[in-house]
Amino acid sequence: MDTLTRDALRAKVIEELMNTFPKGQKVAGGIAFLSETLDEDTGMFYPVEIKVAVKNTHATARSEAYDLDKAVADYAAKPGRRKADPEKRAAREAAAEATAAKKEANLAILRNFCATNTVDKMSASDIYNAIPELQASINVMNTGGLLKVLVEEGVLNLELDERRKKRYSNT
Repeated sequence: MDTLTRDALRAKVIEELMNTFPKGQKVAGGIAFLSETLDEDTGMFYPVEIKVAVKNTHATARSEAYDLDKAVADYAAKPGRRKADPEKRAAREAAAEATAAKKEANLAILRNFCATNTVDKMSASDIYNAIPELQASINVMNTGGLLKVLVEEGVLNLELDERRKKRYSNT
């Protein structure tokens, strides 16, 4: 790119910025203006300066030999790099399905426990400790989330005790 092309490009970009920010002022190499956001410490508007720079480059043997289209195509075809990679997408979907199936199985265990046993002002950890099948599947931290689902379904009632701890009871 020669200097005339570079300067014309810079002038065009600065003109577009001046149209975008009408309160802006031309400064060396760009524009400057005051933002609409106040600085909480000083009570003044933030100054914003936008510099416009266009590198003065010329073609070299290396840049002429580089094929950008081929590089983009190679990158797009590279396995495992893109979010849309079919293998990664299939793995994510399989993991999501496995997690959903595990959650439903744990909810079934909890529903069965609540139907066959009396749950009277028990905490999540008490319920967790009373069900060995649940202990093999999840940890005590996840029990509260599953119990919340049962409360939303109306299987259990949720109460807070005097220490504001959650206690569950049959409906």
